Amino acid sequence: MTNWWKNIGLAIWVNLWTAIAAALGDRRGATSIYVAFAGTLALSGGVLALDIGRGVVLRSQMQGAADAAALSAAAQLDGQTGAITRATAAASDAISNTTNLADTAGKFTVQSIVFYNDLDPSDVVTADDDDAVYTQVTLVPRTISIFLAPALQAISSSGTVTDEFTLEATARAGVIPIICAAPPFMACNPSESGGAADD
Repeated sequence: MTNWWKNIGLAIWVNLWTAIAAALGDRRGATSIYVAFAGTLALSGGVLALDIGRGVVLRSQMQGAADAAALSAAAQLDGQTGAITRATAAASDAISNTTNLADTAGKFTVQSIVFYNDLDPSDVVTADDDDAVYTQVTLVPRTISIFLAPALQAISSSGTVTDEFTLEATARAGVIPIICAAPPFMACNPSESGGAADD
């Protein structure tokens, strides 16, 4: 009776050892480890590219709106009464760009407008209609949430990961009449026989 139990115990150990040896020598599942690792890296890279792309496009949209507002405001700076008021209204009216990329979707808005009399060697701020030559327009900043932030938070050792970033846009413009900087144009014909009355 005892030999019978010994034979069953020995058969179980032999079969178990054979199964372990076969599992260790089997390489059929080795590729799935590499696929899982590469797939995770590819997915993370795609999400990172999406975050960076959204930021670049939003920055470009904001800068285009700021440039349009600054140029429109500068076009109103003619030295006449009410030039700054007209320039401020023109800057706000010039922005027609909207975005859906930021966390707060909608039209871009002007945060501040500053008028300058001179920019070189230092910025000289003015509030006089006849002195304002340059303008600086700053838009309200926009924020974008980072899609990859939860994954970065999970693997971060410090525990502090930024989950959004803020974009700003500022533009300066001025209008300098070219005719004021050009030499005077005068032509005379020395062979004319008339005098000053013929001019």
